[in-house]
Amino acid sequence: MWGEDGSSSPLMIKFCKPSLRRALVCILAVTLVACISAGIVLYAVAIVTHSDPTPTPAGEYVRLLLLDLTFWGPITVITSWPIFVPIILAVGALVASIRVVDRPEGDEASSHTGATGAK
Repeated sequence: MWGEDGSSSPLMIKFCKPSLRRALVCILAVTLVACISAGIVLYAVAIVTHSDPTPTPAGEYVRLLLLDLTFWGPITVITSWPIFVPIILAVGALVASIRVVDRPEGDEASSHTGATGAK
């Protein structure tokens, strides 16, 4: 990873305690991603398992997608809460605690010394 300004100073991932607001926002973002992902999976399953021989209008696919994203995806997450809630909380807390910072100039870990430690 390199600096945002294009410089050669590499970036470093650092873990630190997040603020309550940052933790809540990250947990809500992970929840939203989980609901959308569940909706997309349900949409794909509904299309793959469709066995009606008559052609389906394109509007029905759009309606199914919107219904899966806004209703059935969140319902799946809520129904499976013993699995999803701990995962969402853990991933949200992990995302909230990650910071990307510039690596210090004299950092020993940034230089590649090899197995012997000699430069």
